[in-house]
Amino acid sequence: MPRGHREQGVELGAWVHNKRAGYKRGRLSLEQISVLERVLGWTWQVVPTPRKRPFPLMFKLLRRYAKREGHARVPEAHVEGGWPLGQWVRDRRRAHKRGRLERLDSRALERLPGWAWRLRPLRRTEPFERVLRALRQYAKREGHARVPQHHVEGKLRLGRWVSWRRQSYRRGRLPQTHIQALERIPGWVWRAAPTPRKKPFDVMLRALRRFAAREKHARVPQGHVEGSLRLGRWVAKRRRAYQSVRLPQSQIRALERLPGWVWRAGPTPRRRPFEVVLGVLRRFAAREGHARVPRGHVEQGVPLGQWVSTQRWNHKRGSLHPSKSQALESVPGWAWQVRPTPRTRR
Repeated sequence: MPRGHREQGVELGAWVHNKRAGYKRGRLSLEQISVLERVLGWTWQVVPTPRKRPFPLMFKLLRRYAKREGHARVPEAHVEGGWPLGQWVRDRRRAHKRGRLERLDSRALERLPGWAWRLRPLRRTEPFERVLRALRQYAKREGHARVPQHHVEGKLRLGRWVSWRRQSYRRGRLPQTHIQALERIPGWVWRAAPTPRKKPFDVMLRALRRFAAREKHARVPQGHVEGSLRLGRWVAKRRRAYQSVRLPQSQIRALERLPGWVWRAGPTPRRRPFEVVLGVLRRFAAREGHARVPRGHVEQGVPLGQWVSTQRWNHKRGSLHPSKSQALESVPGWAWQVRPTPRTRR
């Protein structure tokens, strides 16, 4: 579990970290140790790093990202389906550079649309009109021209180029024709973009609408990053502001118009009707070809990975009703014990 993870308003990641630290120092009682070790998948060591994630699973997430975004240049902080996809992609590029990536994996990545092992560095002498077209495209899509510093558009490091243009303007070195061309772009400003905490409400709302249209709900995970925006954290702050009566009425109305918006988190997986979540699992299995749901995966607003782990744990303890066991066994690809083969590990 990530150290900064929150679950239903509880700082669960920090709590788990403290329990592991207490165990190493001999400060946990035998009862606490016994209770924690009964949790399915519990380990006293830190979880494996992203480069040890199963390649088929991460590749499937990357293919889904590339199909949705039109390219495979994943921001390093991006999380897809509860998995740190951006870090995984970074590690694949590093392994390829050092000659440590298997040939089959390299070929699979190279078949993705827009995949590149190295992003071509942007030169300060890059043709102005060429990069200006990329900036216009960005502004039309995002509704503003406040490009994050590390943003890549196409194969151009657009964020760095925009930063250079602003520096040249402040030093009086930017030609007048370039100044006029930039100022004609909708939303262009000569000052740097605001920090994520001060992102304009409309910018974040547009990102939330994109998320809701894609995922069919507006229950954004706490650590989710949409593009380069920390959308999960922003949504959590809006809900806290609403509960403490500090959110403007205009923002309340805008958020409540979103499909599936709720001011409080939904019920825990155990309280959801079994048949409802079983239907979600069937759709997952039909789409993915298996029922090995990642622990952190969320499907249509349902924390499906946690729910599946709970069913397997209840079956192991003998507390799962036989009718539910039979229903789960009828799901294509279902298994009570998931044992990754050597091929699925790196």
